[in-house]
Amino acid sequence: MNKLTKGLTSMFFIVALVMVACLVLSPLSDVLGVHYFYEWINHVLKTGHSAWRYFIVILYLIPYILLWLLIRGILSAYKRVSSF
Repeated sequence: MNKLTKGLTSMFFIVALVMVACLVLSPLSDVLGVHYFYEWINHVLKTGHSAWRYFIVILYLIPYILLWLLIRGILSAYKRVSSF
């Protein structure tokens, strides 16, 4: 691959990562229901009476795990493309 193609490919993946970050941090996350998801978890934690409600704290990690998997997928695709 020549330098121009590598540079354009790198720029594409940088823009993709920035777009993912903006998607998570922007008001679009409200459209995806992230805010309501966290409100529901807080409601269950405050009103629940069993010990199982503490396991629901794990649900706080789901959006971060999905974001990590998405970024990891983008970076692995970049490595695959840049190795040609």
